[in-house]
Amino acid sequence: MRRTPLYPWHVSLGARMVGFGGWEMPVQVTGIIDEHHSTRRAAGLFDTCHMGEIRLRGPGAAGTLARVLTRPVSDLAVGQGRYAMMCAEDGTVIDDTITFRLGDEDFWVVVNAATREDDVGWIESYAIGACDVDDESDATAKLDLQGPAASIVLGLLCEAPADLACIRRFGIVDGIVAGIPARIARAGYTGEDGFEVFCDPSRVVDLAGAIHEAGESHDLAVCGLGARDTLRLEAGLPLYGHELSRNRPAHASGMGWAIDLNARFVGRDHLAAAPAEILVAFRMQGRRAAREGDRILPAAGGDPIGTVSSGSFCPTLGVAAGLAYIEPAHAEAGTPVAVDSRGKSLPARIEKKPLYKRGHAA
Repeated sequence: MRRTPLYPWHVSLGARMVGFGGWEMPVQVTGIIDEHHSTRRAAGLFDTCHMGEIRLRGPGAAGTLARVLTRPVSDLAVGQGRYAMMCAEDGTVIDDTITFRLGDEDFWVVVNAATREDDVGWIESYAIGACDVDDESDATAKLDLQGPAASIVLGLLCEAPADLACIRRFGIVDGIVAGIPARIARAGYTGEDGFEVFCDPSRVVDLAGAIHEAGESHDLAVCGLGARDTLRLEAGLPLYGHELSRNRPAHASGMGWAIDLNARFVGRDHLAAAPAEILVAFRMQGRRAAREGDRILPAAGGDPIGTVSSGSFCPTLGVAAGLAYIEPAHAEAGTPVAVDSRGKSLPARIEKKPLYKRGHAA
């Protein structure tokens, strides 16, 4: 198991550590439900140092990314970013990414921890022209500060930029936070407004401590992977290895907005036909959660019509809910279904994604 630079800090806070994608990470600090509610109501601070960062520089950088991402990035302004997926030749998903443009020929791709090395190799295999591909993950630490009070807390520490409101969604700037050089992006994975703050690994303990201290009067919670999962699930955000994988084509995820079929990326030709299953949200009638791999059945019984990809009790909703891949004929919101969970049939209903929008639970 690898450990982030914040491992001793988490232990000092009493966090419960678990294995996740080859990393020893905190699953909870004070408790998943408390951390979840704190992020929705105030602010949550997450250790995301395990994520990967890949830098592409040179005249061929934009062209290389056009070949491997489902959306072009050549039209991005410097200081802006864009979400996209990375597909294999058969249209299935290698990873999902956010790419930021740092300069005219300078791009920074944030990737998932478990896929980082494969992502680097995949990008290198499709590099064109003069394009340097560098894995900067080990030289980069990352914190996510999320929630309604995130801009207030971070604003208390920012020397530059002085006004965080100037950073638009998926915007990125270089700045100084608590005296520490940092790169600040307006992004996140919780359904709330927030920021991803990158810095040198040698300074991240000081940065996390400063944010924690500044947030104490604003009900900030240090959060683990458990709350991160329930927050993203309510917001309908896919998790690589669950909703996105090499098992299903990219367009089955329902994120057509993140796929430009006019572009000529690897795997595009396999995304023209409608998928056999599509991703939907569902809500259980109670607190008992469905689990990954549980089968979705028609409410009246019969053959399986889908498979659960993620499920959990969702604190904001007060019931269990989840995401599932299901046959399109049964995917309309409001459709009653049943979840076959460990041999027991549990009633559920298909819902429109997302189950939660900022400030409002569906």
